Amino acid sequence: MKTASKKALMWVLPAVVCIAMLSFGDKTYGAELSERSNIADAAVTDGDYTVSDRPEDTDADKKAKGIVEGVHGGPGVSVELSEEEESSETAKDSGNTADESGVFYIDGTAYKKTELVGSFKLTGYCNCSSCGGGQSTYSGTTPRAKHTVAADLSLLPIGTKIVLEGTSGPTVHNFDGIYDVEDKGSGVNGNHIDIYFDTHEEARSVTDPGWQYADVWIAVPVEE
Repeated sequence: MKTASKKALMWVLPAVVCIAMLSFGDKTYGAELSERSNIADAAVTDGDYTVSDRPEDTDADKKAKGIVEGVHGGPGVSVELSEEEESSETAKDSGNTADESGVFYIDGTAYKKTELVGSFKLTGYCNCSSCGGGQSTYSGTTPRAKHTVAADLSLLPIGTKIVLEGTSGPTVHNFDGIYDVEDKGSGVNGNHIDIYFDTHEEARSVTDPGWQYADVWIAVPVEE
């Protein structure tokens, strides 16, 4: 082989090797990028919190994923709740029923039942003129379903938290749970609890049978 050809070959071979390596590297890097793009919540560190939710996530999506606000009110952080935390969050969001440990939540505070007051007759009311309710309770609060009840204030003063446990009646167990005594009524005397509902139909479903009864317990905050 001539000297000129040998010199040309010495320059060409390294060039070919470099091109091949670059080509392979591009493919590897492209595959890596593709793999990263398949990750739904790619974390991006930004100061004191990590952004991990996508902009299109709704509030319900974020709640389902366990996404919470950043420490400075920034974008959410995806976290995993323990089974105990999930159970607690579920109980807080499930209305006025107790969790597995017998703890009730009302207005974000944990309560447990203590003293049995007695058996009370249950009726229902709403804010319509027929029921005699209004947009405000005797205590000045806005009445809320699964929260507000009217009682004889000589037995259960305003602000008393009570737990109802149905004992008799066709639908009485539908109303089991914790309530706040926020109202009174001219016809609510003695062992009588009047439960607030959003609709007249729901209220009548408690009153019309005429014989719905529940045990009433005093509820107190759970000591931490």
